[in-house]
Amino acid sequence: MASRRCNTSLEGFVDYQRGEAWTWAIVVAGVVSVVLAWQWARNGSEGRAFAAIGAFVVCATASIFGAAFPVVIPSTMDPAFSLTISNASSSDYTLGLMSIVAAVGLPLVIAYQAWTYWVFRRRVSAAHIPEAHGFLPAIAAKVLVAKENTNLSNPGA
Repeated sequence: MASRRCNTSLEGFVDYQRGEAWTWAIVVAGVVSVVLAWQWARNGSEGRAFAAIGAFVVCATASIFGAAFPVVIPSTMDPAFSLTISNASSSDYTLGLMSIVAAVGLPLVIAYQAWTYWVFRRRVSAAHIPEAHGFLPAIAAKVLVAKENTNLSNPGA
């Protein structure tokens, strides 16, 4: 890999001139997805527009990391200080332990979310939303009371 000059501008962070064909293909896919999202949003297809924006975010992230590969976080001081994929990776023990934690914890989180959805599925509806009423914040009430007291003490003012 050729040595690159690092600086504090954005130019040193993502080098698209070095990008490969697949990163440019992802950029094109991202542009297409954002144009489709705009068109679908104008036509009232909110679900499709949301999915297209999601695709755009995935394409943007993939193109940035693809163009910067293998650097995860480039250093602005010296390229030797950049965080790369190899020195950012975890050890085998850490990956094994976290796999066990995730295998136990993720089903618990999903079960809790399912339970809360089940409990609150009928408790929150439009019928349970109270009618809007006038509300005066405490600070505004305090100012109005002080203004009325001032007007009462100085009737000619």
